[in-house]
Amino acid sequence: MAKVVTTPLSEKCSGETAEAGLLRKITRFAVLAAIFIAPLKLGTMLLPGVPQSFSGGVMSLLVNSMPPSYFAWLSGGLLLLTVLSYEWPQNLTWQKNSGKLLLLWLLLPLAALIGFIDADTWESPVTELEYILGLSSFALTVAIVMSAAGSAMREQLINVLTAGTLLTAVWGVHQYFWGFDDLREFIELQEKVYNIKISPDLKARAFDVRTYATFTFASALAGMFCLSGALTVLRMRSWGKNFEPAALSQKLFGAIAFLLCAGVFLTTKGRSAFLAVVVSGGVSALLLIKNKKLKLAVLLLAAAVIVAGAVYIDRAGRGFGSMSERVGYLKSSWEMLCHNPLTGDGWGDFTFHHAQNKSFGNNELAKDPHNFIAAFASQCGLAGLLISAALMLAPLYWGMKRLLRKRDGMSWAMFFSLGAFSLHALMDLDWQVPALMMWYCVLMFLIVEPEVDAVLAAESVNAAGRRTCCRIAAGALAVLTLAGAWHWSSVDSCFSKMLSASGQEIGSPGKAASRYEVDALAERTLQLAAYSHSVYMAWGYDAMRRQDLLLAEKRFLQAQQLAPRSHAIAERLGEVYGKLGQEEKSRHYYLQADKLFPYKKIFTDKLKGAENE
Repeated sequence: MAKVVTTPLSEKCSGETAEAGLLRKITRFAVLAAIFIAPLKLGTMLLPGVPQSFSGGVMSLLVNSMPPSYFAWLSGGLLLLTVLSYEWPQNLTWQKNSGKLLLLWLLLPLAALIGFIDADTWESPVTELEYILGLSSFALTVAIVMSAAGSAMREQLINVLTAGTLLTAVWGVHQYFWGFDDLREFIELQEKVYNIKISPDLKARAFDVRTYATFTFASALAGMFCLSGALTVLRMRSWGKNFEPAALSQKLFGAIAFLLCAGVFLTTKGRSAFLAVVVSGGVSALLLIKNKKLKLAVLLLAAAVIVAGAVYIDRAGRGFGSMSERVGYLKSSWEMLCHNPLTGDGWGDFTFHHAQNKSFGNNELAKDPHNFIAAFASQCGLAGLLISAALMLAPLYWGMKRLLRKRDGMSWAMFFSLGAFSLHALMDLDWQVPALMMWYCVLMFLIVEPEVDAVLAAESVNAAGRRTCCRIAAGALAVLTLAGAWHWSSVDSCFSKMLSASGQEIGSPGKAASRYEVDALAERTLQLAAYSHSVYMAWGYDAMRRQDLLLAEKRFLQAQQLAPRSHAIAERLGEVYGKLGQEEKSRHYYLQADKLFPYKKIFTDKLKGAENE
């Protein structure tokens, strides 16, 4: 049978100029490059109220990871470039699976808007919305380019995911064998020679050998392997065909990729990722196996692996403390949804609500439920629950149908990868890491059946008008995303400079700048983010350091007006009034802090008791 060679829809338009063709090539290259560098540069985690900004120039941008706000710049810029270079593809319609998937991504910011209604403070809602706008813009870019460029783009995307995975894995190998020793030496040098404060988290990671490579934390790296590990092994095996002898080369390439990915994956010690891989692998195998005895064997093997892993974790591993706390996160999320089913409790309020429920572990509080669906359900209500659940489950359903129909290796790898990552995203902070969500989005569109690259029938005037409206709306989304990126990065930059000037930023010298400089930076930050209680808190800390207790009282009271359920602000007010000699007020605010976060007092008392013993 003769092979039919198709031409991408974007190249079938009559009268296409050379300049338009070049612009489309540039756009495709930019999209592929952004996806390739995602795990290398955008593995940082979103933390509302904690500014992440570059202190250096171009070299810092090239060497270090990018702050999450740069993801919004990237996605908005890519979408604007895509809108300028492509018309809305005729084959991207809301009736097709790719259009339905895109619609879910575009509904996500609308669900996020609901999280403003009952939020105590707008610090988290604004940042989350700016981030989610970036996710929607990136999804729209991928949908347009994949629909317009045809099947060739799909192959290029898989190649880019493979290359990015291999490079990140090599980085992980270097870190595991040599990087942690270098990090320990660096920490010792900074603290002993330069008197620079190093965060306890960074110290813990240096001495707890869990590979995280280019990501903020090891679980995110494990999530990346859930997403792309199987695809990488399969594509590397396919690349082996290009070398003689082909049969041996295929096995060799596949084995190298498997050992590299699996080896680094194991060094992350990601318990939830291990569980996700076992469960997804078992489900994928059961879908393909028809023999009942083999199905039973797969079930028993999966159960045995899970039990053996649980015994190892309990006896020789890291224990189940943090995993048990995930159950507490779900309990708090459920209570928030039940309390306000239509609107949720608002972005950022999970921290305040969970402080009431926490009953074990340390005295730290999570900012997010560590669950993609629970995050939207608890903070944005039923609409957030339905949209986030549909976004996660619909691609799995389409992938399962494709696997049952085709029963080929690539369909299996895509379904397995999507299933493993979806499970992991229900147990960790994956959705707050831009790199992971970019790759998650790409994999979703890859698993949707490719549209037929055939010449489409002439469309009506109304259809052409609708496509023009869609293109205009896409341009508006790009501009809105870029505006959000400007605001986000501006706030982070000003706030970061303020923290550095006041000696509060991790890695900054202990010596602070003048009071006038700190005040000017604080006022500039508040001009951009008047809703931020974190800025007022940092300003209050600076006043305390300068022994200006009356000014510190004023700043902390301003912060409390914005975030009345924050136990940290109540603690600081108790400390300030204690130093001012106002014992009654001090006791009032300390009691308020204990009421807002009861477990912290229990934990602190336990530590004091252990020290006395």
